[in-house]
Amino acid sequence: MSVIWHKIWRDLADNRARTALVVASTAVGVFALGLVFGLSGIMGDRMTAAYREARPAHMTFDGGPFSPETVDAVEHVRGVETAQGEIAVPLRWRFAQPGAVPGHDGQDGWRDAQLVARADYERQRIDLLRLLEGRWPGDRLPRTHASTLAIDRLSADHFGVDLGTVVLVESGQRERPASIQGVVHAYDVLSPAWGGTVTFYAAPDTVGQVTGYPYGRDFNRLQIRLTSFDPHAPPGRTPTDVAERIEDRLERIGLTVDGYEIRDPGVHPMQDQVDAVLAVLGVMGGLSLGLSAFLIVNVINAILARQVRQIGVMKAIGATLVHIVRLYLAVALVYGALAVLVAAPLGVVGAHFVALWLLEMFNVPMEIFRFEPVAMAIQLAVGLAVPPLAALAPVLNAARITVREAVGGYGLGRRGGFGRGWLDRLVAHVRSLPRVVALGLRNAFRRKGRVALTLLMLTFSGAIFVTVMSTRAALRSTFH
Repeated sequence: MSVIWHKIWRDLADNRARTALVVASTAVGVFALGLVFGLSGIMGDRMTAAYREARPAHMTFDGGPFSPETVDAVEHVRGVETAQGEIAVPLRWRFAQPGAVPGHDGQDGWRDAQLVARADYERQRIDLLRLLEGRWPGDRLPRTHASTLAIDRLSADHFGVDLGTVVLVESGQRERPASIQGVVHAYDVLSPAWGGTVTFYAAPDTVGQVTGYPYGRDFNRLQIRLTSFDPHAPPGRTPTDVAERIEDRLERIGLTVDGYEIRDPGVHPMQDQVDAVLAVLGVMGGLSLGLSAFLIVNVINAILARQVRQIGVMKAIGATLVHIVRLYLAVALVYGALAVLVAAPLGVVGAHFVALWLLEMFNVPMEIFRFEPVAMAIQLAVGLAVPPLAALAPVLNAARITVREAVGGYGLGRRGGFGRGWLDRLVAHVRSLPRVVALGLRNAFRRKGRVALTLLMLTFSGAIFVTVMSTRAALRSTFH
C-alpha cells in the first residue's frame, strides 16, 4: 500500500465517530434512492403484469338493462373481441352478531359495500376473478335458506371473515341473511384499511332476492374487450370511436346508457397514485442525500483546517495542486464507497419487502424475490459521485494555498477577515446591543461560506420535515 493510502486510512481511522457519521448520513440518502427506484421497477412491472393477466375490460358501459342477447349482439360490433355482462348494486352489511369482530363494526354495525353478480363464474372472459377458498356463489343454503355470497380477499382479511360466516345485507327496506361461502381475488379491489369498499359476489338470482334489483338476470354493466387497443389508431378504429358506435347501437334499440369508461389495459388503475407517492419519496431521498453532502463538506473542511501545515509540507517537497486534490477527494470517495457497501444491500432487500406490502395493499400477488439492476446502478453512481463532488470546492480552496501561507499559520481563513464587504459594514453599524450579542453577531458573519452552508442545511432539513408531514396528511386524506 502506498504512502498516500496509508495517510487516507489514517485520516479515516483517527476519528472513527466522524467517519461513521458521514458514512451513515450518506448511506441514508443512497438507501432512500435505491429504495425508490427499486420500488418503481418492481411495482411497475408486477402491477402491469397482474393487470394484463386479469384481462381487464377496455371499456365499461353503465345503464341497461343489458340482456344476454344484447351482450351477444355487441360482440358483433366491428372492433369488439368479446363482451360480458355484470350486475353491480350498492348495499349495506354487518355481521349477524354485532361486535363479532371488535373494533370493526360501525356505530350501528352497518357498513357500505358493493354486490357484484355474473352469469357464469366458471366461464369468465373479462376482469377475471380467482377463487381462493370455498366455492363460487350460487343457490341458497338448503336448511337456513340464507343466500350464498363470496367476498373479496382483502375485505375478508381485514374484517376476519371466514368461510361460513353469516352476515346481514340490507338494500332499501330489505334485510336478509347471507352466508360467506367463498373468498375471491379481484385485481381492482382496494383494502378497506386504505379506504376500499367491501365487495361481495353473488349469483344473478341472489341479487334480486337480496336487494330487490328490478331487472332479473339482465345486467346493468357491460364490459367489453377490443381486438386491438390503440389510442393512436386511424380515425374510426380508436377505442373512443368503437365506444361511440356501441353507445349508438344500444340507444337505437331503446337501452339507457348512463356513460362509459375507457381504460388502457397497459396501465394499472392505481399506477398514477403509486407514481405520485414514489415521486414524493424520490424528492425526500434527494433532500436526504443533499443533507449528507453538506455534512461531507463540513467534515472535509474540518480535516483540511487541521492539516494546513501538512498541505504546506507536501507542496514544499513537490506536491502539485492535482496531487492535493486527488488525495482529499480519495477520502471523500472512500466515504461514498463505505456508504454504498452499507446502503446497496439494504436498498435491494428493503425495496422487495416494501413492494410486497404495497402490492398486497393493491391486491397484486408477488411470490419471487425481485432484483432491480437499474436501482443498484443508481445507488453506485450516486454513492460514488456525490461525496467527491461535495468535497471538490473546499478541497480546491485548500489546494490553492501557498507554502508560505500554510506554514506561516494563516490557515484556510486567510481571506475571511471581517469588515471587507458591505454586509460586514452593515453588521458593524448595528449599535446598542449587549457586547456578547454583538460579538456573536460579528463572529457569525466572519465566515460567510460557513453561514451560507448552515442556512442551506437548515433549509433542507425544514423541507424534508414539511414534505414528510404533507405526504402523510395527503395519503391519509386519499385512502381514508
